[in-house]
Amino acid sequence: MGPLLETFGRLVGIPVKMIPMSRLFLLFTVLLAATFYVAPTFASNADDDARTSLEELLAEEAAKRAKIEAELLPRVTALLDSLSGLSTTKPGDSRVQKIHLELISLGAPATPLIVGALDPGSNARKRDLFLATRVTDILSKMETAPITSMLIEIAENGTDRGRRGAILVLGNSEEKERAGKVLFTLFHDSNLGLELTALRALAKLGGPHGAVALQEALSGTEDVVNEALAALAEHGAGESLPLVSPLLASDSAGHHAAGLLAYFQANTLKIDREDTKNIVRLAANRLVEKSTRRKILLTLPDLDVDWNSGNGKLLAAAKEDSDSKLSQAALICLARFGHKSELKLLLKPYKAAIDQDPLEPRPLEDRAEINISLHEYEDALKDYTKAIKLYEDKRNSSVYAANSAFIGAARAHILNGDTRDAAKVLEDSALSTLQLRALADDPDFASLVADKKHSKVLRLR
Repeated sequence: MGPLLETFGRLVGIPVKMIPMSRLFLLFTVLLAATFYVAPTFASNADDDARTSLEELLAEEAAKRAKIEAELLPRVTALLDSLSGLSTTKPGDSRVQKIHLELISLGAPATPLIVGALDPGSNARKRDLFLATRVTDILSKMETAPITSMLIEIAENGTDRGRRGAILVLGNSEEKERAGKVLFTLFHDSNLGLELTALRALAKLGGPHGAVALQEALSGTEDVVNEALAALAEHGAGESLPLVSPLLASDSAGHHAAGLLAYFQANTLKIDREDTKNIVRLAANRLVEKSTRRKILLTLPDLDVDWNSGNGKLLAAAKEDSDSKLSQAALICLARFGHKSELKLLLKPYKAAIDQDPLEPRPLEDRAEINISLHEYEDALKDYTKAIKLYEDKRNSSVYAANSAFIGAARAHILNGDTRDAAKVLEDSALSTLQLRALADDPDFASLVADKKHSKVLRLR
């Protein structure tokens, strides 16, 4: 098949691998039919006939493609010009998004007309850099088989900005083996400074080249390890846990605590007893930033871990840390794993404050927040409801004083799976339009935002 592939390339004027496989199959089917079903009297001319037929088919195919590109060219050019003209707009501009979607909708035939903007050139203006960034994002969402060779050419020989864009697009390539080889080579070429970009693309691409690169990266420098963990968190863990476990158990784990946490948070993994213990040790490690330790403690109960009651001993110091947020997080973690003495210790000061002044709403709100952290949403709702009633009963209380309790009650309803009651609570509050709209940016309120019927309470439109 080698000579035929070369003929494809010569006649079409592009590498044969840029021809979609479905079309290759069709062309070879026609060619084989012409070869095997000719009359015996023409057997001596079979090769010439086959070549003639192939040349005609390839010429026809090239003409069709040229016609499609000619039809698309004015529209693509206009869209790219409009896009570059929006370089001074703020992030999230709806006009930019509209052009993105329209270019993507044009499909693979338009990619040869778009790919040229991927490399802004050595003397790029601001609008060129803006366009290159946008085109990288656009091509990353399109079928790029027709431009694989072009992408490889830019990745290997373009400007720094163009190379990075091409590498990221290759991470989405359908030609995984071909793209993987190129990315793997770039990952190992430290002189280019593209290792981290290539690593992220390899993680997205997957396949054997990606697996080997990630294995190497997880035993590399601190920056490379962090990039590997970030790539795994963004693009999925796959079978990477055996690669991450040695890092988790190593003395250097503390340097990568945030990355390790993001990795475990982003992926649904069955974590065995030894890895669980090592995550707990990370949370107890005094060399790790306290904010990261706190996040680990609050996240642990949500992971699929093999918890052992002996892990509580590893957190003895954290429970008594002078940082109240850290000690509280340790108690919450243990309480959620069923440690009753830690639950009692956690709630004791809130109960004392409520008993001391039953008419003061703030201690009820404080305990409700703890109950939300414990995923005890019904208990949280009881406290928020009492707090709202106390605010209303207080003669000198501002009408806005109960706003935090209303938000807390709505949050508890949502986390308990009830967007309808959450909306009702917010309707009864004195929250301003700006405050209500701000809740749309709170991850806990995502389900309310997505609820077409009840999201109206947020006044987003």
